Amino acid sequence: MGQAAVRTALAELEARFGPMEPLGTGHEARVFKSGPWVYKVYRPKERELAFLEAKNLARPGFGERVREVAVLESGHGVLVLKHFPGRPFCPACFDDRTLASLAGLLLRLHRLPEPGVLEAEALTERIDRFERELAGLEAARPVFRAVRDRLPLVVGVPRAFGHGDLWAGNVLVAEDGRVFVVDWARAGALDPARDLAILKTGSLDLLGPERAMRALARIVRQYPEPEALWGRLSFWIPLTYLHDLYWFKTKAPAGLEGAIEEKLPAALALAERFPRLWEV
Repeated sequence: MGQAAVRTALAELEARFGPMEPLGTGHEARVFKSGPWVYKVYRPKERELAFLEAKNLARPGFGERVREVAVLESGHGVLVLKHFPGRPFCPACFDDRTLASLAGLLLRLHRLPEPGVLEAEALTERIDRFERELAGLEAARPVFRAVRDRLPLVVGVPRAFGHGDLWAGNVLVAEDGRVFVVDWARAGALDPARDLAILKTGSLDLLGPERAMRALARIVRQYPEPEALWGRLSFWIPLTYLHDLYWFKTKAPAGLEGAIEEKLPAALALAERFPRLWEV
């Protein structure tokens, strides 16, 4: 979003709602705060995302956090939300209270059924796309072999409602341990194991590999059929590491070398041997 467009939208916001404090910039929106409310401002061409995010928040029962959805005269979409007093997920703010709140929130989402099942063709196309783009990364070949071998574990799995982007910046933790997740515009139908894999690679990994796996296992044990869910994670976690490398290669190549150094060893370790749930 250009600076002139931001200034125009901000001026209209402040005329309507009062002085604004900038909170940050997301992939699709600029975020401001005024009093107890957060204002997410979407570009005019993406203004429908404000309405979609409000709809997605209502799906698991978080609609009470939405104050208003509107289109400004400038064409920007605005979602007005109750502010959650938390900071992004980090090792210092993680404890048993955080884990319990996080697990409860995820179960709340993943109990909501969505139409359809996971199909082999779409999953294979994704793996193929990643492998084409990362063809020069010879060290990743064992990871690609592992995800292809484990593909039957996820084909035919019923979809459920999920967030789809549980990286640390979206997982907010309050001082009392409560957790809330932000940025719901991309939520939708998925395998719950996919959500948990993103949580692991994008948030829990900040705890270190052993602590991350233990936290993930504690969450999984609260689900129905935890062994089956854990088995699907043996596919989704290595694939999510590959997705991260693909993202850096195509979207932020300057960070690819660092991503390879950070993520590829973890992907290789879990591709070679994914522990049983009772071993963690």
